[in-house]
Amino acid sequence: MSKSKSKSGSRTQPGTTSRAPKPTRTLAFGTREEATESEPRTKTPTSPPEAWRSHAEDLGRAISQALARTSDDPATVAAIERAYAAFSLGGSTLEAIQPVAHLVGRAYEALHEPPVAPTPAALRACAHVLYNGLPRRVREQTTFVKIEKVVLGLSTETEAFPATVRATADLLGWTATGTNHMAQVVRLALATKAEPVA
Repeated sequence: MSKSKSKSGSRTQPGTTSRAPKPTRTLAFGTREEATESEPRTKTPTSPPEAWRSHAEDLGRAISQALARTSDDPATVAAIERAYAAFSLGGSTLEAIQPVAHLVGRAYEALHEPPVAPTPAALRACAHVLYNGLPRRVREQTTFVKIEKVVLGLSTETEAFPATVRATADLLGWTATGTNHMAQVVRLALATKAEPVA
């Protein structure tokens, strides 16, 4: 029995068909001004409606007392610095955060589209799109190597919203800032004589 030839010249056994090529993964996402329904929606704070007023009063009293002292208390200074960092978000306004968060969200969607997992080449292509799409101020404060790590992290995350939050925080420097403030607290704790545990 003779063997049949495919168009490419390769031989196939009678009664069999040549395998279809595996789908290639292309990643493309641009910028847009409005979010789509598939992107994470803004969530309102979970505190009771009037809780923030009580928190503001507590902070105001603590700050006033700290300013009235003639000497600085390291723990109070560290607490005020943490509060200011959270309040100012590293100088990022909501308008500056929006394009970064939307771009990261679209990168996550592109990385998790079926049917196959992204290849190393696709991950690098995604990193290029993300890097070039960032606002100039954010892009100037990061590196392409860091963007590649962010993209790799997005590709392994199973939930879109937590992944978007973490990646956005990394790109805007919040993760590093938070770690520095926590390190300051731990340093103060280690410098303080520990009380015996009952």
